[in-house]
Amino acid sequence: MICSTHRSFTAFIAVAAFLSWTVSAANQSHAAIVHDEGIHGELSNDNLAPTVLNFTIGENTVIGDVANARGFLANTDVFSFVVPNGAVWDSLILTDYRDNSPNKDNAAFLAIDDSDSFPYDSFGLDEINNANPAFPADAFIGGTTFGGGGPTNPDVGRDLLPRAANVVGAGYTTPLPSGNYTIYIQQTDAATGYTLTVNLVSAIPEPSSATVLMLVGAAVVMRRRR
Repeated sequence: MICSTHRSFTAFIAVAAFLSWTVSAANQSHAAIVHDEGIHGELSNDNLAPTVLNFTIGENTVIGDVANARGFLANTDVFSFVVPNGAVWDSLILTDYRDNSPNKDNAAFLAIDDSDSFPYDSFGLDEINNANPAFPADAFIGGTTFGGGGPTNPDVGRDLLPRAANVVGAGYTTPLPSGNYTIYIQQTDAATGYTLTVNLVSAIPEPSSATVLMLVGAAVVMRRRR
């Protein structure tokens, strides 16, 4: 006959094993190419009507090209997404930068707003540079140039999210909370390709595997003492 203490201990071990597996699965970040312009088509050029992308917790990658923002056949990229409840926007990694300008030294520009659209097009952003009071810089939360050009593309691998908070715009602190966001990207010169990875993480800390194992160990010790 199995005593109640043994049954309780067995049940505890089973629960602990399940928690350990759950934590391990949760720690394996979801990673996906959400939009690749070469496969899924062009992202929106309209700052007031971005392409809506479905981001989930984990790594969400967008691949695109921009060029000639102030010229004929201008190509800017504007997309919006939602950081779901219970998550935060942790980083914005430039995972690739493809500069097709003759000098290989151009940088593109991206800006972020905490809404489902972006307030300015390329000409409106020019007015900010001209200090036009009708175009306040704090109408969006942040922005920065990125890429750096050159043979080494020094921004590749860097997190652009903290930098965008401190170059232009109203500013913000990271990580950014749940809600609507829009990213606007432009290049005023020759075609530039980019790959950006938006990393969303859970805002609720998960118990670590080590914590679960400590609980199992404590249970084993308590059983041996009985």
